[in-house]
Amino acid sequence: MRRDNLSASPRATDTPDCSHNSERPRTTAKHFLLSEESKEQGEELPFDIPEELLAQLEAASLEKTAPINPASLAMDQEHSSELTNRQLGKFRLESEISRGGMGIILKARDLELDRSVAVKLLRKVHKGKLHLHQQFTYEARITGRLQHPGIIPIYETGLSWDQRPYFAMKLAQGRTLSELLAERKSTQDDLPRLLKVFEQVCQTLSYTHSRGIIHLDIKPSNIMVGEFGEVHLMDWGLARASTELCDIPVTGALKS
Repeated sequence: MRRDNLSASPRATDTPDCSHNSERPRTTAKHFLLSEESKEQGEELPFDIPEELLAQLEAASLEKTAPINPASLAMDQEHSSELTNRQLGKFRLESEISRGGMGIILKARDLELDRSVAVKLLRKVHKGKLHLHQQFTYEARITGRLQHPGIIPIYETGLSWDQRPYFAMKLAQGRTLSELLAERKSTQDDLPRLLKVFEQVCQTLSYTHSRGIIHLDIKPSNIMVGEFGEVHLMDWGLARASTELCDIPVTGALKS
């Protein structure tokens, strides 16, 4: 099966709150970066993570994984048919690729360069929620800072007809690593190819870490393998920068 896919935070009022609440039980890196088995065995990470970063990771993880309230979902009346053929900037929306808790990913046409692209649009149910606007824009800014073959490039950001943020990016075509792994009849099948994929993911992470950015959501379903050997690390919604933790734009288009 072939499919199109792509990538797709802290809470805030006017600016992100990076203060640490001393009354809250101290969160350790183990809660996010170690497996359940490792936690039970009392294993520790071989490095330290600032408490401010952990606090933001905790908030982002809860926001990204928490289910949408059924009452709010009932108010989200935006179906794919309502988006088809509408225009965001120079992009004409064509069809929906996927929909998550935060945004809708659509295939679109770049009317200036006559090419297919992917557009991620904040879901209508989140319109007016400032901290989610921030988180959404933060993902685009983080991804846009990274220039590497293993990372989907951002083409443009902006606001929709009803003031929701969106960003356009390369349309990644291929299959996820999880799909490729599920097809194997034996763990020894296709090892040379899979090792090459692993090597390319490691090269991508080496680059991002050298730029002070950690992905925090690495898993086979977030690794896209193309037909011609290209490998992309997708979905930077939980990514964090080790510097400028509180330098996050509020809304609107990003400026170069």
